[in-house]
Amino acid sequence: MHHLLPHRTNPPDNPNGPPQLPPPHLVPLHQRDWPRRRLRDLDQANKRFDSWSFDEKFFLGRTRAEFGRLTSQEA
Repeated sequence: MHHLLPHRTNPPDNPNGPPQLPPPHLVPLHQRDWPRRRLRDLDQANKRFDSWSFDEKFFLGRTRAEFGRLTSQEA
């Protein structure tokens, strides 16, 4: 069994500054304020992806792994 890390206490809030927001990657996906257009694009991309064959998905996975990003044709 792995050992538990000691609980970190948050530093006291800065009374003079703005409230501290967590870094974006720590905000749950469903709580992020995605622009509506981006959400629509993601939705369309997901539907398009669901309609692809296994070979197409497999190839897309390979190209993403090789290039580390979406190519413009896939975006």
